[in-house]
Amino acid sequence: MNEINISVNYTGSSADCFISNPEYTYIINELGAVNGTTSVKGGSNFQFHLGRIPELIDVPSLEIIKVQSSKGKLETRFSSNISEKLQLEALTSFGFWKKYLGKGELLAINVDSQWFFFLMRDVLELLTNPQKVRWRILATGRIKGDLLFNNGKSLAGITFEFRFEKNQCVLGAHGGGAGRKAFFPWLMDNLRYVQVKKMST
Repeated sequence: MNEINISVNYTGSSADCFISNPEYTYIINELGAVNGTTSVKGGSNFQFHLGRIPELIDVPSLEIIKVQSSKGKLETRFSSNISEKLQLEALTSFGFWKKYLGKGELLAINVDSQWFFFLMRDVLELLTNPQKVRWRILATGRIKGDLLFNNGKSLAGITFEFRFEKNQCVLGAHGGGAGRKAFFPWLMDNLRYVQVKKMST
């Protein structure tokens, strides 16, 4: 994406890149963004955040147990003193998604040698819309977000889970290519976007 901007940062809380090339600043105007700060996603799975998410799990009070599932296998379950009510309140809060996904005015997704730009505010508001996302808190402690399409269909697209081996939480459109197969087409189905040819990297 260095034809848009020379410097690209894919980690940390700041935007990944900034649209400064005059050839592409029309993207900012078309989407009504304040500036060209952009968060970049690509591949088949999109990670939003890796680390602590205190709104969804309180690590000091974390409890992990092994339970035999209905299929006869040992299943690892986790819980903390954060109630399901508080978890759902967080997941439907604009501030929550701004904190863990909204690092930039724009969201750019690389698909099939094309860049698709969305206004980040639109993305965050869509994530908090109960008519567009249905949240399920599983017995294992994991949380699934089913993404609702305009044709009435839904796809499991967002997952929150605790990674025991790293003692970290992960939140994103991941698992089975959910970023590409569910989250991206869901954005396309619900939001305006600007499509441009892939920039060289």
